[in-house]
Amino acid sequence: MGRNFTENCIGLYDNGSLIGKNPLETFINYKLLNCSNLEFDCDSSFVVKENLEFLFGEGETAYTDTLISPQSFFTTYLRYYHEDILIKKSKKLIVPNIPAVKNEMIAEGIANNSNKISNSAIWSFYIKKQYVEVHESMLEFLDSVYYLSNFSPVCRGFNLGRAAKTADNFFVALDKIFLYFQSKNNEVSNLELKEILSRFLGESRFFGKVYLTEEEVIASVMNWLNSFGSYKEFIEKYCFQSFLEDPYNSSSKPKELWTGLFDGTKLQPSKEEFISCIEFMTNAIKERGVRMCEIHGECTY
Repeated sequence: MGRNFTENCIGLYDNGSLIGKNPLETFINYKLLNCSNLEFDCDSSFVVKENLEFLFGEGETAYTDTLISPQSFFTTYLRYYHEDILIKKSKKLIVPNIPAVKNEMIAEGIANNSNKISNSAIWSFYIKKQYVEVHESMLEFLDSVYYLSNFSPVCRGFNLGRAAKTADNFFVALDKIFLYFQSKNNEVSNLELKEILSRFLGESRFFGKVYLTEEEVIASVMNWLNSFGSYKEFIEKYCFQSFLEDPYNSSSKPKELWTGLFDGTKLQPSKEEFISCIEFMTNAIKERGVRMCEIHGECTY
């Protein structure tokens, strides 16, 4: 792979056997591989960790994270543009026929135990069986989220700890980190700083088991953030400028892609906002890749 920021890291598995004829097919293959157990994880694969360590320094990559996770945007896209192939159980609950899909997955040997099939695999298996014409911007998004430039070193607990409260939305996490440094500069108490972090961090679970409590996650993230002298230093260390309102000002706020995202009242964009939002995220990932290339000047983009 080298340090190529436009190569889909799903291709690292089994000599590229998961790469399909388009990004949707590749995404589906990846989700079905991990339908019951995690067999291959892009952001913690050896090559990805090795590249991140080269870019960000020795010892930085004990824990890694996918910044913009695609699953919630994928299901939202299907609800907005392909509601006709889903079941509308309520205004918010629009899903495939989950019991039927699980039974079909077991019948085809995709899974052995219906209780262990992940939700993302259910959606992927179902869509694989449908004729779905996907918007070009969505295809580009589904490809870019597996670039090296969408992965980053993080501290212990940050990855899984942020998922539940934010629908795994990195922009929400970055907004609270901005507020953390802003409040720290105003010399607020540690209790208040912990409260800010608790707005996006919770207990860290892995396959249903708690391995870090919320308090432990917050303590770990707090120690990590406190190792930086400023928000600007944090942003520039990890090349996060493209996620900000002003990518040329490392002290600026994170970009709020739609109203209600940062206060938690609306964790997904409206249908009218959707395409422009995923286009912004795709471009942010690509622009981060350019900055990451500039760290050593030994990679391609």
